Amino acid sequence: MSLTANVLSPDYDRAVKVALALQLPTAAVAMMLLDGGQFARLYGCLLAGFWIGAAMIAGRRPFSPRAMDLAVIRWGTAPLFAAAVVLRMLVG
Repeated sequence: MSLTANVLSPDYDRAVKVALALQLPTAAVAMMLLDGGQFARLYGCLLAGFWIGAAMIAGRRPFSPRAMDLAVIRWGTAPLFAAAVVLRMLVG
């Protein structure tokens, strides 16, 4: 038994890197808004929910992810960010 054994498929690596590449700049924008931190808190909750969902997807199929699993992890932040913007505009 090796201590460096992969727990997840290497296919998840690229999906996670793309997700982080999208999330870091949008998180920076969310933190720079001058609304008293309300959108930053909303976006923080959005990211927490996203990564919980991503962990559930990876836990369900750790060694053989489907294309849709990888697409949700890779691009799932964009529609959630758009929904957060719309929700923030509707709430006030």
